[in-house]
Amino acid sequence: ERSNLAMNALEMFPNVLSIAMTHNGAAFQLLDDIFSSLFLVLRNKRSKELNQFADGCCIQCIDMIMDWHEHGELDQEVLWEICHILRDNTNQKEQKHDKVRERCVAYFGYILYGIFGVADSHHEQEASTQAALLTPDIENGASNTHGFSKSADFEIIDEDKENCVDVDDDKSSWKPSVYSSLVGQKEALKISKVMKRKYLLDNEECAQQFTQYLNDAIQNGLNDKSGEVRDTTFKLMQKLEKEELELEPDNEQEKKNIVNHMLQIDPLNMSKFNKWKDRKNRTGSKKKSNRKRIKKPMASSQTQHRARVESVTLTIDAQ
Repeated sequence: ERSNLAMNALEMFPNVLSIAMTHNGAAFQLLDDIFSSLFLVLRNKRSKELNQFADGCCIQCIDMIMDWHEHGELDQEVLWEICHILRDNTNQKEQKHDKVRERCVAYFGYILYGIFGVADSHHEQEASTQAALLTPDIENGASNTHGFSKSADFEIIDEDKENCVDVDDDKSSWKPSVYSSLVGQKEALKISKVMKRKYLLDNEECAQQFTQYLNDAIQNGLNDKSGEVRDTTFKLMQKLEKEELELEPDNEQEKKNIVNHMLQIDPLNMSKFNKWKDRKNRTGSKKKSNRKRIKKPMASSQTQHRARVESVTLTIDAQ
């Protein structure tokens, strides 16, 4: 019963957090407590389903907060706070549980790439209905004393928007709203194939600090004693390696990938990464044989009896 109660709470949490984010900016001051509580459930070894719900809850919460940051509704302090929490929990000295360290490495990928989400119109209609039921004051036009809930006690200044947040004219109409929970929907919570938040790496001022957090997390993952943590780190590096950065567009449009150009991975760990890729390529290149075994038709009982009699006869004659 307690497991069911915990799963129901995890399923509701992203929706409740989005309401708190919309109403009160003080919710962002509790990020450390929020993720500490989610990690406590994530490291649970009794229920695999409960682990999956906690992981999905962490993924959607991170994606919601980054969605606000992407559209210029949050200042940089929130981003650095999340990166700081995730980076520290990839360190073996800070976090003793392998599962939490492994997922914290993966969450950096979700910060950059985002999730697939649900584009179904029925889901959007359901979400808007749920938002209307849960936030009657906003729908009825009541005033919101916290505005759009900038994090902590800060307000976004124009300089921060210009330096680190990609704010386009198309995104200016975006407004914070209540999110419906996607916890339990595996397809919707898969990491996106396209990097949705490349602006975190394009701008020098913003990219320098974010890349440092990302680099520290990857280094911790590569040096981790757990094979599962190292494997997740290799997968993240392989995904980042496919992303090309355009440098010096006036000079032949030179292109370099994120791993080689932005991350500072020591040669030993790079050799481990290259060996892992070679081993994976060799495993994937092995083709299964297409030959099918030809099944001989089963002989009837009378035919089998006749064959045994003939065999006995031949044996007696030979003697």
